Amino acid sequence: MRKFDVKKVALAAGVILVGLFGVKSDALAYPLLETGVDTSSFEHFQHDVYINQSEANKNEALEAIKKIRSEM
Repeated sequence: MRKFDVKKVALAAGVILVGLFGVKSDALAYPLLETGVDTSSFEHFQHDVYINQSEANKNEALEAIKKIRSEM
């Protein structure tokens, strides 16, 4: 008999149930979100940050990212 991963089965069942009986998309939308923040005089600021990292640190970080991605 085939063994099933309980977490995967529960996730799949949840996705199916939400798809079949899910909340209407317009029920999740709110026409006006009032935060109390005045955006009429909003100004955008951009800051550039330059970093200088060694080639060894860069390669180590890239290898860590590749390892994590391969495990996912």
